[in-house]
Amino acid sequence: MINAGQEFRKGFFQLLKTFGGTVLLHKNFNCDDSEIVELKGMKNSKKEDSSVIMFQFPERFDVKIGDVLQQKGSSEYWKIYETEEKIVTDVFVYFILYVNKLER
Repeated sequence: MINAGQEFRKGFFQLLKTFGGTVLLHKNFNCDDSEIVELKGMKNSKKEDSSVIMFQFPERFDVKIGDVLQQKGSSEYWKIYETEEKIVTDVFVYFILYVNKLER
């Protein structure tokens, strides 16, 4: 029997392989104890509202509201305001971080 969640997860990995890249997680951004972690992920927007920007990741990880994301090679910074786990038929599909552009 086909599990929809497992199929969604496979599809996510195909998208990640094609459109993903390195995302830098800036923990404690602009503080003396700041730390940068490199992750594999992709920037995206909601289909129903393209002004809602998110980053999607294949695994969960420790992150705090207020931490900052940056696509490697970009000068733009994105502040995290919400997290979400995408679950389909009891299967974890991907981790979502909703962001607002940080004006510098």
